[in-house]
Amino acid sequence: MSHITMRFLWYSLAVLLGSATGCNCRSELASTVKPNDIHQRFTIHFDGAANTTNVVARFVHGKGNHISITLDGAAKVTHNKFALSHAGFTGSHYTGSSAGYLADHTFRYTDINGKAYINSVHLPSVDFAADAPTTISRGKGVRIPFTASPIGERESVRFLYTQDGQRGELNLWSSRKDESSITLSTEDLRSLKDDPASIQLQRIGGADLKQATEKGGHATLQYETKPREVTIVP
Repeated sequence: MSHITMRFLWYSLAVLLGSATGCNCRSELASTVKPNDIHQRFTIHFDGAANTTNVVARFVHGKGNHISITLDGAAKVTHNKFALSHAGFTGSHYTGSSAGYLADHTFRYTDINGKAYINSVHLPSVDFAADAPTTISRGKGVRIPFTASPIGERESVRFLYTQDGQRGELNLWSSRKDESSITLSTEDLRSLKDDPASIQLQRIGGADLKQATEKGGHATLQYETKPREVTIVP
């Protein structure tokens, strides 16, 4: 496995855990917590560099609490396409992955009393438009068009780049609903060098779960395109 591939795999894991955690790494057993006090958190991430869809399921004690829950007894979580494995670092959570882009996900969480909560979540994609540039001039700026289903009010798209094996990001969000391009100014491009680079688009969104306890539930959605090779010029 190449260093670049390994780096992207570690980045993918960090993205997933960073989105799903925010925890203090403490954990409690589901059997010691009132079922209605458990908040469900699901993260779905497509990594275009590795061509892998990854998910993390996490359960915490209360919506604003970061103490994670380990499912025991009758409590469990399943995914419609692949098995989820329990992990204990960065707090208790459940992970799974699949090769390729998997758009539709159904999680079935069963609480300690056997009550099931079933939530289906769609991961929308994004891609570079056919006329997206292959050369970017730092002195002129650039408009990067993309194709996607309509960008919602709770979604955004941003620009990522990799040069010399180092990954960076420009915090340029397409904040307007239904926007279909990102415009980079000369000031935005100042951190890039006059060398080849790989660029990606990242679509980020979220959705509240329809079936949840009194504390609610949320899904975080992240899609990253396959890297596109470009040349950076003055």
